[in-house]
Amino acid sequence: MDKFADVIMLCMQQLRERNATLVSENEELKSSTEDMRVRMNFLTKCTEALNDAHDRKNEEYEELKREMDTFAETFAAQHNNMQELEGRLRNVMAENEELKCSKKEDLGLRVKSGKSSRRRRSRMERIEEASDDEDNNTGSG
Repeated sequence: MDKFADVIMLCMQQLRERNATLVSENEELKSSTEDMRVRMNFLTKCTEALNDAHDRKNEEYEELKREMDTFAETFAAQHNNMQELEGRLRNVMAENEELKCSKKEDLGLRVKSGKSSRRRRSRMERIEEASDDEDNNTGSG
């Protein structure tokens, strides 16, 4: 029976060694699991922070987009107004030129016909001089 007892003792020894190995591996796995849990928590916090930053940037982008749309609308309205004013200015300038030519022709006819009085002619000359001075001041000649 000694042999049988030796076999049982050997099996018990192997079982104890195997049990110690398994307990050691189990502790390593627990430690590894805890490390992974810590890393997972860190990555979760990083992901949340990145998502928050992304959301803020997206809100900024949307606000800038709205501001650009408002600017574009305002710019278009101002551009249309400017074009309208430029058209009106061209019309007024053309009308002014017509009036200047008409005044000069009118003065020329009056002087030629001899019907203009000294008082009226000097008044028209003053108007013409003022108009010429205005043209010189505005840079159009």
